[in-house]
Amino acid sequence: MESQKQIDTAWNQFWAGEDPDAEITGVRQEILDSWKRSRAFGINPYHMKKTVLSPEQLARRIRKNQNLYDVAVPFMDNLHSFDEGSGFLTLLCDSEGYVLRIFGEPQAVAAARGNLLVEGAARNESHIGTNAIGTCLYLKKPLSIHANEHFYKPHSMWSCMSSPIFNSGQRLIGVLCLSAYWDRVTYHTPGLVIATTEAISKQIALLESLSRITAMNDKLDQVVELMSYGVIFANSNGIITQINSLAILQLNLKNADKDSIIGTNVYEYIPQEQLNISKIFEQEHAEEFSLNTFLGPLHCSVFPLASERKKALPEIVITIRQAEHVHKMVNRIVGSSAHFTLENIIGRSKQILEAKRLAQISAPYLSNVLLTGESGTGKEIFAQAIHNASPRANAPFVALNCGAIPRSLIESELFGYEGGTFTGSKKEGQAGKFELANGGTIFLDEIGDMPFDVQVNLLRVLQSREIVRIGGKKSIKIDVRVISATNKDLDEGIKNKSFRQDLYYRLNVFSVRIPPLREREGDVRILCDYMLMKYASGFGKSMLGLSEEAYKLLKQYDWPGNVRELENVIERAVLVAQDNYVKPEDLPPIFSEKSIPKSTSKIKPAVKSASMAEEELISNTLDRNNGNIRKVSADLGLSRGTLYRKIEKYNIDLGKYRSEQDC
Repeated sequence: MESQKQIDTAWNQFWAGEDPDAEITGVRQEILDSWKRSRAFGINPYHMKKTVLSPEQLARRIRKNQNLYDVAVPFMDNLHSFDEGSGFLTLLCDSEGYVLRIFGEPQAVAAARGNLLVEGAARNESHIGTNAIGTCLYLKKPLSIHANEHFYKPHSMWSCMSSPIFNSGQRLIGVLCLSAYWDRVTYHTPGLVIATTEAISKQIALLESLSRITAMNDKLDQVVELMSYGVIFANSNGIITQINSLAILQLNLKNADKDSIIGTNVYEYIPQEQLNISKIFEQEHAEEFSLNTFLGPLHCSVFPLASERKKALPEIVITIRQAEHVHKMVNRIVGSSAHFTLENIIGRSKQILEAKRLAQISAPYLSNVLLTGESGTGKEIFAQAIHNASPRANAPFVALNCGAIPRSLIESELFGYEGGTFTGSKKEGQAGKFELANGGTIFLDEIGDMPFDVQVNLLRVLQSREIVRIGGKKSIKIDVRVISATNKDLDEGIKNKSFRQDLYYRLNVFSVRIPPLREREGDVRILCDYMLMKYASGFGKSMLGLSEEAYKLLKQYDWPGNVRELENVIERAVLVAQDNYVKPEDLPPIFSEKSIPKSTSKIKPAVKSASMAEEELISNTLDRNNGNIRKVSADLGLSRGTLYRKIEKYNIDLGKYRSEQDC
């Protein structure tokens, strides 16, 4: 009571034109500030401004706030049941302070009506001054207004507790308020109001998320329906989850509709021997086949879809096109696949500048180029840069990793095949990479891994400038520049009869050696700074650089995986770092002071072969990823098949790096 007398005295001083001191009078500063706003609005504390919506206006306002109303009213009903007999009123207001709904016992509702505390009434500060609803809207935080703290004097018999309601975007959309005579309030009332509004806000966020997902699904349906080719989505069990009308027509399902097809198995319409879903997920790249239908041969492409949801089944998407349109589409796509230029190659060491100089010299003349260098030095980036600096920059750039293609398929990948050549081949045949690259550049990566017998056919193509598809008789003239790359010692391969000498001379018209990172003095720091800014920006983190201690550790390291390994290390460090600088503890364990060899015991670069470096890189990456093959293949940019072959080649024991891991 004593505090209320002090507040009443302070209010009288305020109304007389004095500004009372909050510390002396005990009036909260936020209340004094609200009184000042109320006075500025010209509100008479003894004569309330009467603003109440008509029933029609109230109904429109409820419709405008339908989500808020539908979610909050059940909570208010439960709250009213909980505090029945307490004399409390429960009020819901919108973001402008208009009362949308009131719950309360008849006596409390009748008492409130005398103070215009009714549905449709305006409770913002500009109408009635300091009050729990209006001031809560202004401050956007939970607030209680007790007795004499109200600006409008007839409200001094009430105590009110309000808490704001926010939507999923943290926009204030309403207020929940509990009001009662001041002597009915208990200490737990504010907590009850806050807990209820938090529950309402979460429920509204869920509803809005559901609404967005529904809208996105509707848009996806429309986009899929507008596709100029047939589209089918199916999960890993083959159950169709989406299909468009064109696919229904292509599969000759004229009497069926989408709803009857969704939920059925895709194998009812496409033979299982042509569509092997488990194989798609194992190889993690597109599978293609020809489907014979009443419309003629159709070209089907099947792609695995990644899913962020742990419990959701992975999915595939099948696209179905007329076969004659496919080759034109492929040529358009491969013509834009070279993205890097010489300006994208970062570094100022004399070794990398010399490599860029030679690449620039080779670019305009269309001679075959052989790129040599250890794994991870950026050979494909150089190949793309040479292509983009050549007169063929706007022509196709087609890449083929000779080490990633099974021996039995590499010739068909290079030279193509005619339809019906072998079991499982496409009826209409398939163009090879040389045909797709016609007029442009073909990049043959890991040329040292090409089977010896295939090298004979490649040499013939390079000499004659024409190809013959497997199973075909017709020669096809080609105009293709060849850029090849290897991390192997081809001279050694010539000696041990694994690589043809005549092919070597044909490929090695112009040679560019890409230096390993350990030979590029000063470039580690430049690359670190560039990659840190790249990943910090991509991850939305504000970072200034690496600490000197971290630079020192990175500089001492031998980098068997070269630039690719450095990029992986920096990407991880940016994710781990909790400060504006990457520190030694943010680096992988291999970079601890104890694990970095001293300069006196360090392996000399000249002694370390490319094979040793590659084996060390694979071992380090396996160790860093606890033997997870999927993550290791992604980090190294290798297919799983190639990675397993290299693990077998170097006799690496996977058991050392993992224990019951899902790889």
